[in-house]
Amino acid sequence: MRQWRLSMTSSNSAQSALKQLELTTLLHLAYSPDLAHSDYYLFPQLEKYPKGHHYDNDQEVIADVHRWCRGQSSEFFADGVL
Repeated sequence: MRQWRLSMTSSNSAQSALKQLELTTLLHLAYSPDLAHSDYYLFPQLEKYPKGHHYDNDQEVIADVHRWCRGQSSEFFADGVL
């Protein structure tokens, strides 16, 4: 069965159509379920790193992010989890 995310302000006609199609609807969450608690710590820290760097392609960005992650201490990652 397909699942669709809808905001709570969805129209009645849309709700009726989904019910007729027997589709399950999910309420829109206030946060992204794809992000872990630690992501809210990691991403802002990572955003600070590449300022001033220039990359010619995606592979260079990926390699540099991997290099940056490997260069962080275990305490850095522990701070983001706690």
